[in-house]
Amino acid sequence: MVAFTDEERLVGEAAKNHALIDPKRSIHVVKRLIGRKFDDGEVQRDIKWLPYDVVSKGGKPYVSIETQAGKKTLSPEEVSSMILVKMK
Repeated sequence: MVAFTDEERLVGEAAKNHALIDPKRSIHVVKRLIGRKFDDGEVQRDIKWLPYDVVSKGGKPYVSIETQAGKKTLSPEEVSSMILVKMK
């Protein structure tokens, strides 16, 4: 899980705790989007229950969140890499 506050990016347990406060800026289950097309039935079904926005960028699903600096669009691979960096 990755969450964004106005000042920082949270990963793991801290992000999980922040999700209770701000679910629109807390990204989870992003691995389900990797390698899929935006029009895929699985992706469309998942979008309905995800609290954050998923948008199409070049036919691929991207996560879109609102930050203090403006809208931020991240690929599922970018979000996964944030988690892997934290684990390292």
